[in-house]
Amino acid sequence: MTATYTLNLATLSAAATLAGDTKRDGKLHLSRIARRSGVDPGVLSRITRRKNGPTLTTLGRLAKAYDLTVDKLISVD
Repeated sequence: MTATYTLNLATLSAAATLAGDTKRDGKLHLSRIARRSGVDPGVLSRITRRKNGPTLTTLGRLAKAYDLTVDKLISVD
């Protein structure tokens, strides 16, 4: 069986909170994350709603934007 991976939302949320990229209610501010990372907001929306998995390129952009490593942003299922 092949392992699949998803975005580790807890790690992204923590990093986004530290950077000020969350809303007052604590939810992710996808447009700010998109601007910071260069990832399309629609892509971020689908990934955070678990409709699509992230590509390695997307993970790399998010990792760079928040000074993380890609492995910190991956959750293996």
